[in-house]
Amino acid sequence: MRYRTVTRSASGGGAACPVLSDTGKCGGCCTQNCLLNSWSGYGDCSSSCGAGTRTRHRNVARSASCGGSACSNTRSQNIACVGSGGARNCQVNSWGGWGGCSVSGCATGVRYRNRYVRVNAYCGGAACPTLLSHSTCGGCCPTNCVWNSYNSWTGCSATCGSGSRYRYRSVKTTASCGGSCVGSGTGTEECTQNIVKNCVLGNWGTWTPCTNPCGSGTQSRTRPVVTQAQCRGTCGSTNGRKICTQYINKDCQVTDWGGWTACSEKCAVGKNYRYRRITSALVCQGKCPYALTDSKDCGTANGCCEQNCNNGMCSCKPGYKKSGCKCIAISCGAPAVGSYCPTGKTCKTPTYTCTDTQYLFLSMCSFTCPSGYGLNGGSSVVICQASLVWTDHSQTHCELLNKAPTNIGLSNTYIKENSPSGTAVGSFTTNDPNPSDTHSYTLVSSAPGKFYISGSTLYISFVPNYETQAKSYAIDVKSTDSGGMSYTKKFTITIQDLNEKPTACQLSSTTVQENPMLNTVVGAIKTSDPDTAQTFRYSLLDSAGGRFKLDGSTVKVAVPSSRCIADGGTACLYNFESATLNRFTITVRTTDSGSPSLYYDCKLTIDTRNINDQPRNLQLAGYTIKEGSAIDTRVGTLSSSDEDIGQTVTYSIVDDDGGSFKVLQNKFIVAAKVANFETKTSHHITVKATDNGSPALYVQKDFTITVLDAKEAPVSIQFTSTGAQTSFGTNSPTIKENAVKNTVVGTIVASDPDLNAKLTFSLDDNAGGRFALDGASNVVCKAASASDPDIISVGGAPHVKENLNNFVITSFLTKDQDPANTHTYTITLDPDNKFKMVGSRLMTTATANLNYEAKSSYSIVVRATDNGIPAQFYEKTFTITVNDVNEVPTSVSLTGSKGERKFTAG
Repeated sequence: MRYRTVTRSASGGGAACPVLSDTGKCGGCCTQNCLLNSWSGYGDCSSSCGAGTRTRHRNVARSASCGGSACSNTRSQNIACVGSGGARNCQVNSWGGWGGCSVSGCATGVRYRNRYVRVNAYCGGAACPTLLSHSTCGGCCPTNCVWNSYNSWTGCSATCGSGSRYRYRSVKTTASCGGSCVGSGTGTEECTQNIVKNCVLGNWGTWTPCTNPCGSGTQSRTRPVVTQAQCRGTCGSTNGRKICTQYINKDCQVTDWGGWTACSEKCAVGKNYRYRRITSALVCQGKCPYALTDSKDCGTANGCCEQNCNNGMCSCKPGYKKSGCKCIAISCGAPAVGSYCPTGKTCKTPTYTCTDTQYLFLSMCSFTCPSGYGLNGGSSVVICQASLVWTDHSQTHCELLNKAPTNIGLSNTYIKENSPSGTAVGSFTTNDPNPSDTHSYTLVSSAPGKFYISGSTLYISFVPNYETQAKSYAIDVKSTDSGGMSYTKKFTITIQDLNEKPTACQLSSTTVQENPMLNTVVGAIKTSDPDTAQTFRYSLLDSAGGRFKLDGSTVKVAVPSSRCIADGGTACLYNFESATLNRFTITVRTTDSGSPSLYYDCKLTIDTRNINDQPRNLQLAGYTIKEGSAIDTRVGTLSSSDEDIGQTVTYSIVDDDGGSFKVLQNKFIVAAKVANFETKTSHHITVKATDNGSPALYVQKDFTITVLDAKEAPVSIQFTSTGAQTSFGTNSPTIKENAVKNTVVGTIVASDPDLNAKLTFSLDDNAGGRFALDGASNVVCKAASASDPDIISVGGAPHVKENLNNFVITSFLTKDQDPANTHTYTITLDPDNKFKMVGSRLMTTATANLNYEAKSSYSIVVRATDNGIPAQFYEKTFTITVNDVNEVPTSVSLTGSKGERKFTAG
């Protein structure tokens, strides 16, 4: 094997690096048979519902060589399986609203409501429940509520001003069957009430003292409010005040003077003070002419001290001694010059010159040397100190000038690899007999372009690499002192090896087919690292939303696609057709085995490969057909979705409910038979949508088609004796002579294909006006003969004035073919119970209380029964008109600026 490393990674769209390792033959040729890896585990079932297969694989671990046996071609094995994760029960929408009732008025009818299949049963799931429901309706006539009378008014809500009062009533009979309840249970009117109360005050308190002891002032007193005023009541004052005058004159009085205080300054001129105080202040126009403070000078400037004064005590500065208030300078004596000379040196004693021949405090002396000698060992100037000692000059001497350096030192001789150009290696120092010499450094020889010196520091001018360059470098350095003397020394600079972080990683395969199975292998990760022979461990920092996982250095699929295959939509996480789901970026951290270990985070792109997707979202827009519709009448339009762009979908009916429906133009569900609501109100079909992909895939779904009832003409009419005056055979009606008006001749019945149809009848020929229909299906006599009975109101149409109880309205006479018959009268219909019969007279009841303003007319039915055998009767409807009369007022309203007040009569 041989290897090479990346010296510069690709960037800016440049070509990727070639392979970094190569293999060549070596040694002899030994026969080796092919060796296969062990079988992998079986994968997921290929079908989420129904029969499928599970597959396992094995790969070549070692190929045959030098005449060895070749590998078996069996690299994969399949076993049968049945998918179990796709079973799905039918799901339906909520019931829709109820349709209209099949009848109107008070009759009982039927109404219907529908619901539709939202998700069909799939893979053995529970079938759909019924989709059509009905219930009875009607059978109830609206009745409005009846109120009880109002009770008495409540008291006024306000005790001071405008308010309200109320009265209430309750419902006597509640509304039913859609009837309404007109009016309110609460009556309201405005009212005004004023109950005036003045406040109650307590007794006055005592007067306060006069506010001014010297002249005019005031005195005051108060009293409490015992009870507050109400509703415009008044309240007297609670505060009293009067003028007062008084004069009380008194002079002030003071104490004797106190003693003098200590002087205010101890090191300067100050003051002594003494005080007295007022024992009694002046009053009114009294006098107070006395001073309360007195002072005088004390002390001297600086407390007589020549230099320092502190709290009255004199002191001298360092280098001086105190004599009374004076300070006298101290002498150090002449400076002593020794004979100090370092070993191996040639020295002479320096001479000195002083600023003060008495050598007093702060005197200075300067040292000088003979020609050719330099002053060493201390300062060239000494000073007389306050401690009476000269500054140190014990080693000050004159030494013979310049000598050559004796050695060169370098603070560090190692440099870490990968250090940037310009990194300092170390600093040079020089041993020189002349310690005051300065030194400059130069490179006499070194690896070209590798090092340079700036000042006394050695720098690198390249980036060292332990793996590709020399492990150490030799350099010669010269140190030259300020007198021109020099010394040269050789140094070896060693390169230190460091662990370096990986620089890149690659994925052996960067694609995966869309909708993959769990654990599908995407590819293996390979890492580039400047340090050879490293091993690596991998961790996943970004799994593209949990879609991928790591198995060692292998990237695998982490989420199965079984739900996507069944449901599509948001369940599909690897989708070639989606702009956001056909390419993923994962972030992998590769960590080397160096010490310390280092890592590199690389982003890897994985693209999805296109495969055929099954159609989804099979829909039928339109679920109803009218009964009697012709063959090929459209029920609805089929549609589906397929993520594979450009594919076509073919629709077919798997179950057509006995040939009732078919597909037309690969788009429409149409009638294949004429539908009949009376024999079947709905049909269930199964539709299949198949794409033209390879392999072709399909989806199928159940739909319920509702048959709408249509009005159909009756098919037969019969005249029967049901309810008739006489019995006769069908379609052969008879009637007795002299039949009175509205006598039932017979009943017409008809047959209609619509079971719930409401039939109406009419007579095309009424025999010259002799017969009519009573509004239903009964045929009755229409024209009255001269001898037809009648009830006659004496005096014309009945009427009565309002508010008359037990009042005779009219009398009745009866027209009868038998003139000898007598008649009795009864009221058979009086909804309001306002009237009664007394013999042949119609009267109001004792509690009628007819009120023109509430109701101006009433309808009643009066029956006249004769005394024949058998007794016969005749009924007639009368309208009684209520006449209006003038009535006394019931209330008076007073309107003004303070509101309105209503007064009820009585």
